[in-house]
Amino acid sequence: WNDFKKEEVGSEQTVAARAQLKFLATDDPSFLVSADYGRLRSDGIQEKNSVKLPGNLTPGFNDPISQNAETTREVDTRGVSLRADWALDGMTLSSITSYRDDTWFVAADTDRTSLNLLREQNPQAFKQKSQEFRAVSTTEGPLTWLAGASYYDERAAEDMTITAEAGLLKL
Repeated sequence: WNDFKKEEVGSEQTVAARAQLKFLATDDPSFLVSADYGRLRSDGIQEKNSVKLPGNLTPGFNDPISQNAETTREVDTRGVSLRADWALDGMTLSSITSYRDDTWFVAADTDRTSLNLLREQNPQAFKQKSQEFRAVSTTEGPLTWLAGASYYDERAAEDMTITAEAGLLKL
């Protein structure tokens, strides 16, 4: 409950899905395609007040909420990967390729009080791609081995804005 805005807070809607398909055209090679998706929407990050001001206390609760700004949180995640395995003479060769694209947005009452002091907007975006090649011995004996190489690249962007409201200038 937000005592200042006189409304329920903390609602959240989450949707998630994951799927996999395995292809076996012949005995070799085999392919596994995986994909996932997630979506979260909420009325924000409701945190306890940073300062207990007169009128901010909600009877029966130790951590009242009296934020006076609209808060929201939106998260979207998407990913896909492909794994290919080949059984060769004395070893298995594998390739794993993946890609992710995630976005995140938060708008919040940064000062965490019922005063008009600070507001925050924080959009973020992440993109990741990776590639792995791996060879694993399949022979029996005193010596087994594994060799591989991997590549990983991530790009991230964040554009946080914190705005000083008119109330901050009146303190």
